[in-house]
Amino acid sequence: MTDWKALSHAYGEASGIPALIGELRANPSDTAWRDLWSCLCHQGTVYSASYASLQPLCELAKAQPPSDRLSPLIMIGAIIASDDLSGVDRRPVDAIQALIPDLQALADESMKVSGLASETFIYCLQAASAFAGDLFWGRHLNHLVDGEFPGTCPDCDHDLHLVIGAHGFFTTAQEWVRPRDANSRRNPISAAGEHDLSGSAAWLHSTATKCGQRQVALWIRYVFGTAACPACNEPFQVAEAIANAYPPRQNAEH
Repeated sequence: MTDWKALSHAYGEASGIPALIGELRANPSDTAWRDLWSCLCHQGTVYSASYASLQPLCELAKAQPPSDRLSPLIMIGAIIASDDLSGVDRRPVDAIQALIPDLQALADESMKVSGLASETFIYCLQAASAFAGDLFWGRHLNHLVDGEFPGTCPDCDHDLHLVIGAHGFFTTAQEWVRPRDANSRRNPISAAGEHDLSGSAAWLHSTATKCGQRQVALWIRYVFGTAACPACNEPFQVAEAIANAYPPRQNAEH
């Protein structure tokens, strides 16, 4: 039996966590979810209580129909994928792996819900990436929701804005949301061909396609596409530039 008082979350000892999860089972309000997120995955940081919560959160997801279990699945994915561990030396890999078959089946059902908004699908696909063992995209695929990824040029190390989605498909080395500077340069991003995708890229694209999320599938091709750096004009792989913006942490595997 879990000794929750011996565990910690963002605000101290974790004896109150079972009651919070129980509240979500009885009344899954936005306020209760915000409170649990703040405790267990505060700004992406996870704690000993975060990992202890995986099993009860999985049970919570199992008890809900596919359209209603997205919140626990997304939280579980965020905890598993986090590379910012506080008070924990490493992920409890064996405990996580024991849950993966159930989590993958639950996520697969939920991603196929008819009429699922693209934003919600992206968050669920991000969680599914974590369940599949791709922790990098399990942390960062959500940038598709806002339509911009941070990046770093592999050649000149210049910081880049990689715009993919509703705002277009381009890269720039300058802030682009404000009125455009006449001297700013925007280079187009070219999408990868469907048959050129492999590994995680192919899995993400095929999953979105099978779930009827054609727009998301197209955006994923741009995430794994190519562009020329607006600072040095050298060509680069977009996914590589995104990865360069997130150097791996010391206390967690990439």
